[in-house]
Amino acid sequence: MTYPVKLPYSGELLEKKTSVGQLVKKNDVLMKVRLKRKDALSLEARLDKKVEFTRQELDIKKWTARLKTLSEQLESSKALSKQGLAPGKGVAFLEDQISLIKFQIEQTRNELAQEKKRAADDRDLIAEMLGQKGARKLDTSLMYVRSPIAGYVIWENTGVELGAIVDDSVFAIGVMDPMTIRTQIYEADMYRLKIGDTAEVILEFNPEKVMKAKLVSMSWLPVDTNIGAPSYYAAELEIANPDNILKEGYKVRIMFMENEKTDVK
Repeated sequence: MTYPVKLPYSGELLEKKTSVGQLVKKNDVLMKVRLKRKDALSLEARLDKKVEFTRQELDIKKWTARLKTLSEQLESSKALSKQGLAPGKGVAFLEDQISLIKFQIEQTRNELAQEKKRAADDRDLIAEMLGQKGARKLDTSLMYVRSPIAGYVIWENTGVELGAIVDDSVFAIGVMDPMTIRTQIYEADMYRLKIGDTAEVILEFNPEKVMKAKLVSMSWLPVDTNIGAPSYYAAELEIANPDNILKEGYKVRIMFMENEKTDVK
């Protein structure tokens, strides 16, 4: 199984910490990249939500103070109304104003909580893209490109050189044990095979080496749906490869029961 390592942003390569054939762990730093200034500033702007939060927090404080004042006025108006010194309409008006302000405060608090949640999620996303997950303060000018899985570096972009501008795919990490063998099975053989069947795998460059594999998936649709074309179905086998004998691109012969064989890459 192969996992490409792609860059979310392009930039200048400052450090390269791995090469083809090297074993890496998940989250190991593969390279260090300096982002373009415009991208760094754009990310910094996404992280800076203080002004927006401060405005909403000030609104809540303002309405809370207003609510306190109106509540005091309401108590005073109720007391005067009982004595017949103030109209009942004044009490009703104040009660309506208090209800409105309470609604505004609650709505703003909910909006603020949602904005803070979105900002926190966006920060986590940016931290992951920059390879700085867990850092208390993010440096938006630097990107630490990390391995998505544990495995071997099986491919490296030829443009990965110190000082070069790198973008898109830079590495491919492969899981060598177990490995997945992809093949195609002819329609006449499909009916007698099932998931879990075992097969002998013979290396073309070393016919004396015989390994065991297990059928793990078979497609329900033919590779070529053209009516005039022979029907072959995609299939995958899983094979243990503890000594890394098998490599991506090797050709093998697969033998299921009845000595029927299928060529695969």
